Amino acid sequence: MTQTNSWCGSLALYSPTSRSVAQGERVAGDRACRGNETASIDFTVPATGVYFLNVFFGGGSGSYRLQISATGTPIALPNPTRAGCLSGRVESITYSLQFIALGIPDELTIGGQRVCPSCQVKAPIYTEMAARLDAAMNAGNAVEACYDSAGSIFQIKLSK
Repeated sequence: MTQTNSWCGSLALYSPTSRSVAQGERVAGDRACRGNETASIDFTVPATGVYFLNVFFGGGSGSYRLQISATGTPIALPNPTRAGCLSGRVESITYSLQFIALGIPDELTIGGQRVCPSCQVKAPIYTEMAARLDAAMNAGNAVEACYDSAGSIFQIKLSK
């Protein structure tokens, strides 16, 4: 967490056994005050589980950036069952204030098929997929975007 104003902020990491921040087991934390100071946590996870990160910003507004990185063996989750795929060129991508900060589009069009929140197929929710679709559109390359039974795009095949 990097802050760019005179307010304070803190990070706290809680164990998988935590039921709430108030009653949880805090395993790591840091605090930052004054402009451009950085709070960070360096923690080795002792066991598999869902850990909780509490981010607190105190007093007023400011500009903050949360950056998380992890190293280690990725958890191999199987892809969902494929319900269908859209194929063709990415013809348009629409971004709005609501999702642009997350790096994901509101909607797009692939091979003449509209992808949107109320459509059968939804726009991808992962920034890496959105970035690749954006690059494919700019290059004029064809894509194949496969989705699951909920309409969530989970796989993208890029081709020239």
